[in-house]
Formats: sequence, structure tokens, C-alpha cells
Amino acid sequence: MSANGPELFEQFKEKEEKVIVNNIDKIENTTLFIINGEDHTFGNAVKMMLLRNPKVRYVAYRKPHPLENKIEIKIQTNGDITPTKALREALKNLNDDIDDCVKNLDEEFQVNKNNGMFN
Repeated sequence: MSANGPELFEQFKEKEEKVIVNNIDKIENTTLFIINGEDHTFGNAVKMMLLRNPKVRYVAYRKPHPLENKIEIKIQTNGDITPTKALREALKNLNDDIDDCVKNLDEEFQVNKNNGMFN
């Protein structure tokens, strides 16, 4: 069992859709995204990225049950963009930040290797 991954038996279950989109008609510009196969690590990172967007009015995520490997993210925007577009932008920005982090780590490892730190 991986700390952040699904249980071994999860690999043999029937595949679910990765993302289920439910528009919330009662609240304008609001969508609930159910994301299968993810946990708090992903949910919190995406939430923080969404909060950086000034067009996002409200964002929250929850893990409905500790034994279910899914999260729910609710997003409300100001109407200038859709919640789906806001989520796409947040995921792209998160991916870009991770790429920058990996690049900086690789550069730092190379500097330390050249300085004899990893001999």
C-alpha cells in the first residue's frame, strides 16, 4: 500500500470516470467536480491554485469518506469564466509550478554534484 496511492485491489476494480462534473443550478456559476483516484494531497494543491485566481469566488474540497479514493471540489466563479475553465487553469498552473520545482532541483543537484557533494 502506498501512502498516497490506491490500495492494490483498487487496480482490479472496474474503471470509473476520472472526473464527474455536476453543475449546481441553485447557485449561479457553481460546479461540483468529483475526482476519482485522488486524495487530500491533490485536493489541497488544486484548492490553493484556485484561490490564486481572482475570478474564483469560492472553492472548497472534501474527501467524502476515508475509505473512498475520491475527492469533491466545489468551485464558484464570478461569471467571467466557467468553473471548468478555472479548474483547467489551476491544473495547468500547478503543473507549471511542479515543472519549475523539478527544474530547480535538477539544477541544484548538478551544482552540488559538480562541487563534490555527491561523490
